[in-house]
Amino acid sequence: MRADEFAQRWLGPDRGRIWEVATVVRVRPDGSDATTLRLELAEPAHFIAGQYYLVRM
Repeated sequence: MRADEFAQRWLGPDRGRIWEVATVVRVRPDGSDATTLRLELAEPAHFIAGQYYLVRM
């Protein structure tokens, strides 16, 4: 991944950066006020340990 792609993909908050669409593949209730969603991307994500995705719904 080139440096500019890295910056576009990973830096937040979103300011016109690249968005990726994910599909919900599993929903797990975790109590009365929480739910875990398992998301799947169209392509595998390239990442470095300690990075994260900002998920907006």
